[in-house]
Amino acid sequence: MPFADALSPLLGRLRVRYAQSGLPAFLAWWTGQLRDCIPARWQHLLSAPEQQLRLQWSDDGLTPVRVVGEVATALPVIRFPVDEAGVEAFEAAVGDLPAHAPRVLLLPPGAALRRTLNLPAAALNNARSMAAFEIDRQTPFRGDQVMYDCRVTMPPAGARTFAVDLAVIPKDAYRGLLERVGPIADRLDAVDLDVQGRPAGYNFLPLEGRRAHDHRPFLINLGLVLGGVLCLGLAMAQLVDNRRGAVAQLEAEIESQRAAARVTAQLKTNLEDAVRAANFLAEHRAQQPSMLELLRLLTELLPDDTYLERLSYSGDTASISLQSSSAAQMVERLQNEARFDNPSLVGAIQPDPRSGKDRATLTVRFTGEGAKP
Repeated sequence: MPFADALSPLLGRLRVRYAQSGLPAFLAWWTGQLRDCIPARWQHLLSAPEQQLRLQWSDDGLTPVRVVGEVATALPVIRFPVDEAGVEAFEAAVGDLPAHAPRVLLLPPGAALRRTLNLPAAALNNARSMAAFEIDRQTPFRGDQVMYDCRVTMPPAGARTFAVDLAVIPKDAYRGLLERVGPIADRLDAVDLDVQGRPAGYNFLPLEGRRAHDHRPFLINLGLVLGGVLCLGLAMAQLVDNRRGAVAQLEAEIESQRAAARVTAQLKTNLEDAVRAANFLAEHRAQQPSMLELLRLLTELLPDDTYLERLSYSGDTASISLQSSSAAQMVERLQNEARFDNPSLVGAIQPDPRSGKDRATLTVRFTGEGAKP
């Protein structure tokens, strides 16, 4: 029991903190809402009623009362003093009750002395210890002369004091009562006071005197719950990891599509630049007169005894070198064509002794436009 005694203060503080929090009310509301969402038959299966065996004290003996939910069933009285037959009657009263169902001995209300204490809120976590210190002042007994227990009334938030119901039983009287119970005393979970057939909420039975419980089912269930929580956590972690992987893959695909889009945009820009350049060259070429058109006009304008030695064309200016019997009249002939502008001789007209014709060089601006008005 030393280990249990060491844990008792810690568990007491945890119970106080739990009771002061809003968690009990929330869990009660939540479970109620969940229960209302399932069929009535399932509600009955899932919400097992509280079961308890109460031993009510009387002058003749103990009256076993089996409590299942709100239904209490009284069984035949176990007579004092309790012998082997009384133990068998007790085991028959236990019957098919679950092993964890409490077995409570209810003593007469007059067996204990009760006092109500008002303690400072700072002592809430150590209410039992503070109540033990008050035994000498509030009762005619010393703390080592009694069996005691207390009930704490949880104060509202911000309260400066809280109420403690203290109940004490002289140890001699307590031992005498348990001696009358006999072997059943070793099979009890609690010794309480009878308040109109119900437990008052005390437990005078020390930890070492309480019935031993097999905690293996609880530990197995706890292990299963923890295992389920662990599996659920692992499944959720795996789900999150899968989602992260999917997001990373999607981001990689998006980045790949963005890169492809950038390449496409660059290709589009290059194509547009090439199209603009080609259009510019085409427009520029379209604006310049055709060399074939120039040759055709010269063929029509020049007399038959004239031939070209050289023809160069740069921009819109043509340079013409020719030999002709009427070289001096070439400027006038070119002026008659509307698409030739500003024809002029370059240098002097020189006779060619071999051909007997005159050699001349002319420049003319070829506009490629229609006839002059």
